[in-house]
Amino acid sequence: MDWIEVSLSVDGEGAEAVADALHDLVHQGVVIEQAFPGEAWSDEPLPPGPLLVRGYFADDGQAAARRRRIAEVLGYLHMMYERIPEPEFRQVHEADWAEAWKKHYHPIRIGERILIKPAWIEVETGPDDIVLEMDPGMAFGTGTHPTTQLCLQACEWFVRPGMTVGDVGSGSGVLAIAAAKLGASHVLACDNDEVAVRVAQENAERNGVSDRVTVQHSSLA
Repeated sequence: MDWIEVSLSVDGEGAEAVADALHDLVHQGVVIEQAFPGEAWSDEPLPPGPLLVRGYFADDGQAAARRRRIAEVLGYLHMMYERIPEPEFRQVHEADWAEAWKKHYHPIRIGERILIKPAWIEVETGPDDIVLEMDPGMAFGTGTHPTTQLCLQACEWFVRPGMTVGDVGSGSGVLAIAAAKLGASHVLACDNDEVAVRVAQENAERNGVSDRVTVQHSSLA
């Protein structure tokens, strides 16, 4: 099966609104990426400049109707926020779609010590860096979403050695792994998506914290 990619280049405020609007209309949610490589620090959750919001949906018999619905939803959003541009659509082949976004996924610093590093990229690190080596695959959670960045900063501020932490809707496991590397003795990461559970477990093992991060296919209840 082939896929259709929908993408928009917007500012930080617009990115949140577009992500919310697209979330239920695309497969596995959306990804917010930096249009250009950059870093975010403790007083700057997102780097200045444009952000790319991307999502994918199947190129099947429902694709045309879904494309019209996406254009309609974003059109309503444009009426409230004029800086929302027209969405761009392009076909992505099955063999390429899971890899298509990787060229836009760069190492990013968050807070004072956290460094998110794509698993396939080598990057110079400092002695105090808390490195999160991530491969989100088809799961949500690259660390570039504004809410994720704020939660990572909160982890840096509040997680102390010996704490127990819960990560509900864990996606790729980025927050759970951060909490473990910041000293939490046990982290429960749960998600209702089986792909996310598998990816989070793989990332926990990749980061050497699988002994302290329990990943479950479950909801908050």
